[in-house]
Amino acid sequence: MIITMASSLDLSELQKKAYADLLDATILALESGELTPDESEKSSRSIVRNLDGLESYTELIFFLRDLSAKFPAYRGIYITYKQNEVAQKDQEKLEEVKEKLHKLTSIAP
Repeated sequence: MIITMASSLDLSELQKKAYADLLDATILALESGELTPDESEKSSRSIVRNLDGLESYTELIFFLRDLSAKFPAYRGIYITYKQNEVAQKDQEKLEEVKEKLHKLTSIAP
């Protein structure tokens, strides 16, 4: 399911969602052994220290990219958010093309 998070959620809601998604990923990674308790602590500090200071969806994507580079357990979260960003941009481009086509077809000769 693709959620157009960039447009449908305000930044504080998006940060709350990211916190929840990252918490779920942390718990799953700890249970599976993908993260050690020490890595979990380090990644949690990074999340808390950085997530609230983000001012845009793009900054969130960059943060998730960097976090997943340090801690691969979060790669799935990064991929999901990046896919949503791409889907949103594609939707915006599609709407622009539709609008241009409508203008072209509505011109009387």
